[in-house]
Parts: sequence; structure tokens; C-alpha cells
Amino acid sequence: MYKCFYACIIASALACGCASKASKNPLSQYYYRHPDTDIRQVGATILLELENKSEVASISEEATDALFLSMQHSGLLGMSVIRQSDPEWDELELYNFKKYTLEQLADIRTSLHCKAVLSGTITTFTPYPHLKVGLRLKLTDISNSTTHWAFEYIWDTADEATRKRIEKFYTQKNILGLPASKDRLGTVSSKKFLRFVAYETSQTLGPKK
Repeated sequence: MYKCFYACIIASALACGCASKASKNPLSQYYYRHPDTDIRQVGATILLELENKSEVASISEEATDALFLSMQHSGLLGMSVIRQSDPEWDELELYNFKKYTLEQLADIRTSLHCKAVLSGTITTFTPYPHLKVGLRLKLTDISNSTTHWAFEYIWDTADEATRKRIEKFYTQKNILGLPASKDRLGTVSSKKFLRFVAYETSQTLGPKK
């Protein structure tokens, strides 16, 4: 059901021309943004610790941290995090957020003083024989349950195009803007890989490039 929902909204974005293959953003085909939404106007947003469908337990916290820091850095969303260890997680039954009613959304707004919730799932994570991670995310307006933004993608370091983007992300430049050094751990370090993943994800929040 959840996967079908994301498939529908992404298909809808493609049909209405919201995602263009000509876009410079390599992820332009894999996210949807509501045509009437200005992400900068969404307001205070709660990021729920990501649900983890992989077999690596620690990846939920690591991916959530990376996503939070990158989205904060983008300056488009004012965010705070609710983790599974926080009392609000059980008090508000945030583990069941995908099935929330409008009344429950109102409780979140009152209790957490926010206007939107960013929730999602780590659909896959494998550290070997090559790093791979998949994310499915949704930004929900809790006043009316409108989906402001939704995203689903899998990064795989076995893919040459992905490796090139990681290399570009981790290439340091000198004062003239010329390549000076490269950090080659982006394709082998899970933390560095997640930092890159979070960066590419946060870039889909802004205007298409």
C-alpha cells in the first residue's frame, strides 16, 4: 500500500511534467513536490527517526543524523528530530505515523509545536560487496495531511554515474576553483556515503536545476 502510494505520486509528477529528464539534477525523476508548495514557507518541521527495513540496526540513527544535518544546512526547513528513544515516540505513537488520522495529526501539532512532519524508511542498506542504500521519504502538512514533497531512490556505488557524483562531491578545490585533492572514502565509508546521500536528497527540496 505504502509503496503503491509513492509509485502513484511519482508517476503523477512524471505525467504532469514536473520531472524532466533534461534537468541537471540526476534525481529529478524520483521526487514529487506539490505545485503550490514553497518549501521555505512550510515552517517548523519534525523529522522522525527513519524506519529501518535493512538488517543493519545502526543505520537508522546514522542516516537520520545525516539527513537532519544536510536539510538543516540547506536552510529550506527549520527542523528538529524525534528519535525512537524519545518519550514522544511512544506517547504519540509516532511509530504508526503512516496510519495517522487528522485528529492524531492535530495532537502532534499541539504537542510538538510543528507544522509538518518528515517521515520515511530506509528501504535497503548493504555495506558490501559495495555500498547501497535506498530511501523513501514524505513531507506531510499536519494541518490537512497534504503531501508537500515525496521522494524515493536507491544509490548504489556499483553504478558508475553514482561513483562519479560521489567523487565530485568529495573533491576539494583550491582558491581558483580547480581540483586540488580527492577524498576517495565516499564509496567505501558508510558515514561518508550517507553524507553524500543526504546531500543529494536535500537538493531535491529546492527549485529544480
